[in-house]
Amino acid sequence: MLESLFLQQLALLRQQTATKFLKASRPAEAVSQADQQFVSQAEELKRPGSSWSYREDRYALRAVLEGSFRRDAALRDEQEQAVRSQQSTVEIISRLQSQMENLQMRLQHMRAGQPWFLSSSYRIPGTPVTMIGRFQQGRASIELNLSPDRDPVTAEAGFVRGVGPANLGVSANFGF
Repeated sequence: MLESLFLQQLALLRQQTATKFLKASRPAEAVSQADQQFVSQAEELKRPGSSWSYREDRYALRAVLEGSFRRDAALRDEQEQAVRSQQSTVEIISRLQSQMENLQMRLQHMRAGQPWFLSSSYRIPGTPVTMIGRFQQGRASIELNLSPDRDPVTAEAGFVRGVGPANLGVSANFGF
């Protein structure tokens, strides 16, 4: 009966010691100090001359403390890695934003250097075809349009009557 009471007291002692040393700043020293304190208090609980043992509770205490400290260290490592990863991501995004701003400024400077606009049109005589060419900010476009004559009966080419009023066109764009 006394031995079962001893084992219960060991379990309580193990929990109290673990709680006391779990928040220690130096894990290696904490495990050693907790072990020494547990052994001295367990010896006081042990009945003189008995063969009672506290070895399993002692190892369980060490295992709890070491496992907790390893877990805490792994958690800190993961948090540090997450912070480094987040910093790298922010740095990459910052560089990309800077590159985009550089490209945008270059594009604005290119546009500022070419403020002129050139446009020309030509109606091919005797046909309803009009050719229009435009150049602005590095882009060129050519359009071919059919345009009706104002008086289809007197038009040189009677082609317009069959097609209808300006319903056919072709255009091409070229970038320089």
